[in-house]
Amino acid sequence: MQLIAIFWFLFVMCANTLAQSKKIQVKLVFHEGVDKKNLTITYDNGLTWQKHPLSKNNIPVEEIIEAETHAPYLKISIIGLYKEDAFDNNEDFYINAESGRIEFFRNLNRKDNLRYKLKLEGVLDDIGQNNHKNTIRKEVDEMAVIRQNPMLGTDESVRMSYNTKAALIQKKERDLIKSNSGQFYYQELFYKKIGQWNADFTEKEIEEFYVSNFDENFRKSAYGQRIANTIADLELDEGTIAPRFSQKGLDGKIIDLINYKDKYVLIDFWATWCKPCVQNLPLLQELAKKYKSKGVVTILISSDSDEEEWKNFIEEHNLDMIHVRDVEDSIGGTWKTNYIPQTFLIDKEGKIIYSAKVSKDESLEKLKRILEEI
Repeated sequence: MQLIAIFWFLFVMCANTLAQSKKIQVKLVFHEGVDKKNLTITYDNGLTWQKHPLSKNNIPVEEIIEAETHAPYLKISIIGLYKEDAFDNNEDFYINAESGRIEFFRNLNRKDNLRYKLKLEGVLDDIGQNNHKNTIRKEVDEMAVIRQNPMLGTDESVRMSYNTKAALIQKKERDLIKSNSGQFYYQELFYKKIGQWNADFTEKEIEEFYVSNFDENFRKSAYGQRIANTIADLELDEGTIAPRFSQKGLDGKIIDLINYKDKYVLIDFWATWCKPCVQNLPLLQELAKKYKSKGVVTILISSDSDEEEWKNFIEEHNLDMIHVRDVEDSIGGTWKTNYIPQTFLIDKEGKIIYSAKVSKDESLEKLKRILEEI
């Protein structure tokens, strides 16, 4: 009976996935003067992003995207319509019929920032995005001005003003998603914001927002499951085995996590340019010195791109700990550090027993209590 139940469950899941999917064809028509080297065209079928390979010649031609979408719309994103980079240097279009058509024309208006103009058939360029953009336009424009301020990186009041605008945008977007969770545009907006929100909210909090604001039928759909899987993959939970890494350290020797399997390992992801990271360093240095005799090894993993600046900073501040530079994010990627600082403690069995993010322990008070009990 159990085997029959399993087969029935798989059959229902496959049937639901097929029922939610549909085939869509989109014709891309390039007229004279359109340079396809400037264009990148991708599409999202509700499960994955795909890049459409454009032919290399610029002879006027018609190309076709054929896709099976598992979301209410096939989303096409076109990058390179502008003469120069803009705050959002791409345009998104949506197709929910069996076919659509996008024609590209060279833009002859020199006052216009668009390289090309488009003619659309069976394609939507607004299923909620105008409402979204108009709601946050004021803050986006104000942030664009602040980004041009040379004091942004050094003046605390300027940085706080920027962060305040960003927080207000986030609140407005959360409210929009709550009010419009039945619309595909806002379902997609939530999906796009998950990683960004994870800087301020834990995986559990984002999951609670998802369950509270999106109905069960949507959450069970293929697209809804894609969102759920993305949330579940946001961070390393306490109690899981720490991902192994092997990387060259400051002294040129290989630092391999497996070599510390009989020790507690305190790991901090940081960078010299990250102010909150630098503020944590005196405490981390104090803890490293205090608990070294109890078998605690402290490893600082930096994302600094400038090796000399990284080395000089360590020497200047006398940071007597193990140092690794993770420029390509090979360690950070497996440890799911979408932002820094992030601090972890691993026990002698290689299990993560503390995560500052999961514990919402910004001042590292809980970490100190755990170390005291070792």
